[in-house]
Formats: sequence, C-alpha cells, structure tokens
Amino acid sequence: MADTYKNILVAVDGSPQSRFAFIEAVKIVKRNVGNLSVVAVTDMSNLWGESHGYVLGDILSEQEKEARATVDILVETYGGGLKIKKIFESGSPKAVIARELPEKFHFDLIVIGATGKGAVQIALLGSTTNFVVTHAPCNVLVVRELDSEE
Repeated sequence: MADTYKNILVAVDGSPQSRFAFIEAVKIVKRNVGNLSVVAVTDMSNLWGESHGYVLGDILSEQEKEARATVDILVETYGGGLKIKKIFESGSPKAVIARELPEKFHFDLIVIGATGKGAVQIALLGSTTNFVVTHAPCNVLVVRELDSEE
C-alpha cells in the first residue's frame, strides 16, 4: 500500500454514500497534497428495450444534467477550495471507473461508496463497488459512512 496518494479518483452517483466518499477523498488529497478527479458516469446499461431515439436522448440528457449538478454541488459544498478535475462519462460505470479512467490517468487510489443509488444496488452490496475493488489496477478505498466531522 502506498504511503501517500497523489492522483486520486472519486466516483459519485448522487447517493449519500458517494457524498461520504467525496468528502473522504477531499481529506486524503489535503493530507497528501495531491490531485483529485471526480467522475460521474451516466449508466447506459439501464437503458434497454425499444425506445424512440428522441425519448432515449431526453433520458440521457436528463441523467447527464443530474450528474453535472451533483458534481457541482459536491465540489462547491465540500471541495474545500481544491482545484478538482470533473470527469463526465457515459457507459458502464464498472468499466469506466475500474478500467478506462485508471488506464488513461494512472490513478494511485480510487475512492468509492459502499453502495450506490437504488434498492437493487443496495441489496447487492454495491455491485459497481465490488467490481471496482476486484478489477482496478490501483488501491480502492470503500467508504461506508463518515464520522461526525463534515
């Protein structure tokens, strides 16, 4: 395990756990005087079936707007004045977080919440989180909750 982490990725999805993960990532970056990137992935795997192109486009546009708003709120509220790189991707969150971004940006650490949005994800104990832990080429910190400090 590394003594310090200089290039950190935190994945967010609008869930309380991802907010906790973001706050923890900010603390780590401040302690290590590192760089922080935050990613929100528009999950394309949930969009199946026969949809008209314009309906699908509207759904994607709305999800992307929501992702941008989530990241902006986190950075403004909890970013602590850090310069934070914002990354917005679409596709499979598992592949983007565990493989694509670490390969492209060579992160030392990925910070992710234990569970994401939705009852099914919570019941599966964070399938994306489990995948990232298993397949990421770097260390992964799974955040369950915060102490009383925010």
